[in-house]
Amino acid sequence: MGETPDLVKYAEITDWFERLIAEIALVAERELKQYMMNEYPFHLQIEGNYKLTKRIKTDDTLADKLLRLKTKLNRIQDFAGCRLDLECGLGAQIEFAKRLEDAYTAIGAQVNLKNYLQETQQGYRAIHLHITCAAGRSELQIRTIYQAAWANVNELLGDIFGRAHRYERIAESHPGAYLIADMQKLSAEIKKIEEEIDRVSSRSVNCNREQLADPNEIGILKNKLFSVHQELVELATRAKKNQKDWGE
Repeated sequence: MGETPDLVKYAEITDWFERLIAEIALVAERELKQYMMNEYPFHLQIEGNYKLTKRIKTDDTLADKLLRLKTKLNRIQDFAGCRLDLECGLGAQIEFAKRLEDAYTAIGAQVNLKNYLQETQQGYRAIHLHITCAAGRSELQIRTIYQAAWANVNELLGDIFGRAHRYERIAESHPGAYLIADMQKLSAEIKKIEEEIDRVSSRSVNCNREQLADPNEIGILKNKLFSVHQELVELATRAKKNQKDWGE
């Protein structure tokens, strides 16, 4: 029998953290609405569609993390948190993350911004805000809709094969190795296209006058992103269809 972490207080603290992340979400949504009301250059704009969700780690995912990191419960940063998925480019994602960092700092929280857009976590890309205040610790994940789509499929693979592939390279003998390899390729493709969209949409003629980005060029790039998204959907379908054969 392996070591079992002490989760006796899990139910006790859940309500407390639900109230904490409700406040975190309230600030995020308020700042987002204010941001979208302002006029920004094209590459810093956020579309009206967004998804804000709140979550607390389940017993099994929390136990897995406690055992993997040998960390005390009160030191877990992402025990409770929010996910904010935005219809925007990289420039707006980074700009808004900094705005949120300032907003939480202004109300007395300590904020540590973690940028995983370049140095990914085994393909996972996002910006995380680790927020520490008197009420406790929480995490806010800020992602584009395509980063979020990739992360959701990656979580599905974790449900099927276990979560090791999210933290380390896996052996070729792993039952889901070829699917996980495909996920790495799709992450790299999303990164490449998002960076190209950001380059095209933010380019200027000179320091004083902005050149309007070519909508046709951006449209082609967005179509490429949509195609990658379809590949993610197909990969998820394959994983679900063959789940029993892959290790359940």
